[in-house]
Amino acid sequence: MTAPYPPEEFAAELRALYKAAGSPTYARIVHQAGQQRPPLRLTEQSLSDWLRGVSVPADPAAVGFVVSYLGAFAKRSGHHVRGVDWWEALRARAWKAKQASRRGRPSTRVPGAASTATAFQPRPTGSNPIDPGASAVSVQQLGRPTAYLCRLGDLGALAVYPVVPGIEWKIGRHPDECDVIVPDDFPMVSRLHLLFGCDDTGSCWIESRGPNGTYLNDQRVPPNERRSLSTGDIVTLGGPRGAMRPPCTFLLSDLPVQRRVPPTDDLLSENATILALRANPTIEHRELDDEVVAIDRAIRSARFRDQLDLRQMGGNDLSDVINAVYRHTPAIMHFCGSGGTDRTINFAPPAAGLGSPADSLRDFFQLMSPPILCVIMSRCLNLGQAETIAKHVDCVIGTPHEFLGGAARAFSDTFYLALAHGESAQRSFELARAAATGDGARPPATGDSGGPLLLSRGTVAQHLRFTSERRRR
Repeated sequence: MTAPYPPEEFAAELRALYKAAGSPTYARIVHQAGQQRPPLRLTEQSLSDWLRGVSVPADPAAVGFVVSYLGAFAKRSGHHVRGVDWWEALRARAWKAKQASRRGRPSTRVPGAASTATAFQPRPTGSNPIDPGASAVSVQQLGRPTAYLCRLGDLGALAVYPVVPGIEWKIGRHPDECDVIVPDDFPMVSRLHLLFGCDDTGSCWIESRGPNGTYLNDQRVPPNERRSLSTGDIVTLGGPRGAMRPPCTFLLSDLPVQRRVPPTDDLLSENATILALRANPTIEHRELDDEVVAIDRAIRSARFRDQLDLRQMGGNDLSDVINAVYRHTPAIMHFCGSGGTDRTINFAPPAAGLGSPADSLRDFFQLMSPPILCVIMSRCLNLGQAETIAKHVDCVIGTPHEFLGGAARAFSDTFYLALAHGESAQRSFELARAAATGDGARPPATGDSGGPLLLSRGTVAQHLRFTSERRRR
């Protein structure tokens, strides 16, 4: 039996889900997409094209929202609702098939998959940044970066891209064509503004493509001219430093640039996305779902509920986690469940000879901070593991395995409720600890973990906020 053509299969499955959800108006779905944080770009025409099979969506975040939104209504009619990971795998296959039919040859790139996936999987020109069907990726097998390309903001690095020999990245605002996507906050940056590469000897270079100007150390680079880079060089897109309209700024560094913490002023995270996932592969999906529902309920009752974006992933192997981080760029990672037999976070077992789970976890956080600013270890707190993560992440918060029943729930609910009311990470932690050990909550049993733990880099936790009145302006 011939396998169905992936774009037609995607459209048919989406139509079935849409009908099971009661066929809501396109305007309603578009409106809800605009209410997400950050807002999702979605139009009534694009929805119509997806359902009719005219086009295949390139943005996994948009598809994830649409199928989650429709799925919530479809469940009420008894429709079998598939997970977001299943939809993403189907979308990727459909997009590749659609591109192949247009070009008459196999497509080698999955757009919208991790925009900076080369940070973990260096790709020669033309290779696929992330293959959804690939086996688990081990950080150790990818080689040590020769340099780091850092996108800078007022508080240090907003994103860090490890550079390895043989890569070539497209940088710009186009979400489908570019590997490193510049936010829409920089309208002077072109859809494809810059090529960045590293040859086999480890030498880095740039080639300007944008009409609005690329500047190397404040000197304009002529269009289509290649310039060599050295560590310490500053590349700005859309203008030189000090321009009236701030340019998008990159630094080539031999070490990952950390965020700078103001000594007194509040530090408002650039984004407020929470990614919830299982602490180890043995945790049931129902346990993950229950914890996510409780977190969402707490957030929805708070003042700034529309500023926190809660996402959930079902997979646990390293390649799935990497893909999810690039897709959602979370500021907070929340590990659900009580951890493994040693009460630790464990990714799915890596392939033989590709490094231990502990090494993978350490290297993962070393390379992914930022965007990850805070790690929550829900009932999977292991002091040694927490200290390892805290070397690379601004804030680590955990509750021990001995936190049972109402105590664990009270801690999590109060913590996210306080965050969504605009409290700092430290203040939220203190309120949650008080709620977890107060009346009506079962205190933790005696154990080596003691009680809730907060590890902070300097005074970050005192100032770090994820919601604020300022974000509304």
